[in-house]
Amino acid sequence: MGVLVINIGTDRSEKVQDRGRGQLEVLRPGRVTQEEARAVVIAAGVGELDHIETKQRTADTEGTHILVLHTQGEFNLALLRVSRALEQDCVAWMWWPYGKEGTAHCGLAGDERDDWLPFNPQYFRLPERRRAGRLAAVQPAVLPSARAVRPV
Repeated sequence: MGVLVINIGTDRSEKVQDRGRGQLEVLRPGRVTQEEARAVVIAAGVGELDHIETKQRTADTEGTHILVLHTQGEFNLALLRVSRALEQDCVAWMWWPYGKEGTAHCGLAGDERDDWLPFNPQYFRLPERRRAGRLAAVQPAVLPSARAVRPV
C-alpha cells in the first residue's frame, strides 16, 4: 500500500492523419477535463481516489490534473490504460510506500514514454499540501532523491 500521485496533461496528443497523395493533416483533439480524468482513473482501477486538482499552464508545462490515490502498488498496467484512454503520450507518477516515507518511486506510463525519458522530478507537480488529504503524512520533500523506476 502507498500513496500514488499522478500527473495527467490537459492537452491531448496530436495525431497525424494521412489524407492520401502525400497530404498529412494534424488532428488536434480537445482538452482533457478534470471530470474525464477522474472517471477514467476510477474506471481503470488505479486505486482509491483521495484528491484531485488542476494546475494551469505555466511557461514550462501544460495544464496538469493532479490526482492523489491510495493503491496496492500494482498500477503500471492501469496507468497505461489511463494514458491511452485520455490520448496522452504518457502520464507521470510518483509513489510513496506506507511506512517508508523516505522512499519515493517515480516513472512514466504510456505508449510514448520513451520519448519523454528520463523522468524529470523538476516538472512533476504535487498537489497543494493543505488540500492533499492523507498525502500530508508522506514527506514530498524526498523529490530530489527519488529514484527513477521504469514502468513495466
